[in-house]
Amino acid sequence: LGPRGPLHAPSRDDFAWRAVPGDKRLTGQSRSWSSVFAAAVALRALRVSSRVTLRRSASDAPVPPRLGLKALYSLLTFSWVSKLMRRGNRPPAIEIQDLFPAPRDMLASDLALELSTSLIQREWRARKDGHDEALDHRSLAKSLLWLHRWRLLRTGILRFLNTVVQFLPALILGPLLNAIKLGDISAGQHAALQLFVVLCIKTFVENQFFYQTTMMATRVRSMLQACIYEKSLRLHDASANVPPVTLMQVDTGKVEDLTYSLHTLWDGIFQVTGYSVLLWWYLGVAGFAGIVVLLIGLPFNARLQRDLSGLNKKCLQSSDARVSKTSEILGGIRALRQMGWEDIFEARVRKLRDEELAAQRKRDTVVAYLLSYFSALPPFMIAVV
Repeated sequence: LGPRGPLHAPSRDDFAWRAVPGDKRLTGQSRSWSSVFAAAVALRALRVSSRVTLRRSASDAPVPPRLGLKALYSLLTFSWVSKLMRRGNRPPAIEIQDLFPAPRDMLASDLALELSTSLIQREWRARKDGHDEALDHRSLAKSLLWLHRWRLLRTGILRFLNTVVQFLPALILGPLLNAIKLGDISAGQHAALQLFVVLCIKTFVENQFFYQTTMMATRVRSMLQACIYEKSLRLHDASANVPPVTLMQVDTGKVEDLTYSLHTLWDGIFQVTGYSVLLWWYLGVAGFAGIVVLLIGLPFNARLQRDLSGLNKKCLQSSDARVSKTSEILGGIRALRQMGWEDIFEARVRKLRDEELAAQRKRDTVVAYLLSYFSALPPFMIAVV
């Protein structure tokens, strides 16, 4: 299953297990089960290959299919959306036909087929190798990473380039300040020009990174939402531990946020190391005073982050309780009206709503503390250094 090429139906050799003497994997019921499973996989793959083609055509591309410097400028500056933005700023209201057609690899129905096929193939390969691997959250994470491996590589390269370019202004400011101090106009102009070019490059690279990351996060969320919705149509509401709407809105949002933060895991270490080296290069031993201040503030930051995580979980639980109680009331509204229990259940919903608002207020307070901490730390570090 490739991220760009079309999906092909698996051949018989890909899925057939040959029973050989001494092979105990295919005996009795397992042989019949494997035949049914192979047929299901083949039918599923045929359905995918007939409906899904991941290769974009010119009419589906979200950017104008032109070549040359004009197309490169359009890609770097996102001028291909200028017409749509101007259309949205004037009446009448924008319509669906004014939007860009979605590329084929962003359609929800095709994304659901792509993910389900990847999970089926992963389970089949595990059973073929003799491993009894059940589909769980680890299998889902592996499938998502495998389907987006090239997008992850592309966004990782952009993030690395953005961080490297982010270090360059600190290297250029030294010669610029020396030129100003010595009154060397020519050297100052060259340093100022270099600083302008570096900041322009950083802007282009950073915007491309966020665009590619947003596309990947939207693709992951759409993929999960489509799969959850497709499965909810085949299940009874009482058989689900969590309402499908909650899964589609809350849990997929968590995965989307994680997609945005994937590269932060390694890029944060890279940035801290790079800026520490720059501080030592320009300030010597005095530069480590700022690092000491940063290390002293880490426990406070970690405590606030833990509190914020707990409050976010409490807010979600309060919202789920309120939505469940509201759904229960709407499901039995006739009985409530007949028994005259409107006030009782209204009081219960209001109580749940008050608990939800209290949790949200506490969460917002912790967020305000975090923002104040992040805003006050850099000037304090500069003052110490």
